[in-house]
Amino acid sequence: MRERKVTAPWITERQLRFYESYGGGNVREREVTGTGLTERGLRAYKNSIKRLDLASEWVIQHGVQQYQQLGGKEPLEDKLKKDLGVSLRHAYVEADRYVDGFWLVGVGEWGVLNLYRAPYEGHFYEFWFVLSFERSVAKWPYNEATKPAIKPLTTFYVTKTDAIYGQREILERSEQFIPSYQLPDGHLIEFPQDDASLLMELNPWNYPDSYKNTTLDDKKIVWDTAKEKYVFEEDASFWDKLFRSQN
Repeated sequence: MRERKVTAPWITERQLRFYESYGGGNVREREVTGTGLTERGLRAYKNSIKRLDLASEWVIQHGVQQYQQLGGKEPLEDKLKKDLGVSLRHAYVEADRYVDGFWLVGVGEWGVLNLYRAPYEGHFYEFWFVLSFERSVAKWPYNEATKPAIKPLTTFYVTKTDAIYGQREILERSEQFIPSYQLPDGHLIEFPQDDASLLMELNPWNYPDSYKNTTLDDKKIVWDTAKEKYVFEEDASFWDKLFRSQN
């Protein structure tokens, strides 16, 4: 008996072959159109999403520590493949662009980024976020069969660690942007919303549903050619404003 096809118009033949390798059904068990999945393929898709979700939180908690202990990207990727069934495209630890960054690949590509670290009373508090690129382009139909696969594009985390290369404890998780976190003693750890470069990494204007209680998606940021960095439009240099006015 042929399985019912579930329409998913953005899915490519390459992705379908990937789902099949995880139990999505072989070519004879689905409609070979490149525009849909069988119910078995849908289950494989959801399982792949779950693996990436689990891997992203594991990386937040253990990624930096394991990167150092195992000796870099390649052994860390081997561990992720063996234990969680995902690949690691890039790994940046104590980097220039952001504090830490891990790019996980499975059914899609998940960016797991540590954007800001604040030291306080012998601990380090960090703001992480996970951006799932497969979901950002998906137009999954909202019905009872597919609704469990739907979730926000961005998930935000606040973590605590006693050492830069230590294990992280997740203090808060939210599907909405976390602007600050209050410690038990009343101290407030705040994400620097006045840093244009960090906001460019968050890209809030492309994901407004994740920033409902902020005005971040209204901010306009430009690349200032004179300063050679991202700035808020009102802070751009005279020469940059002149250049953009003539082009």
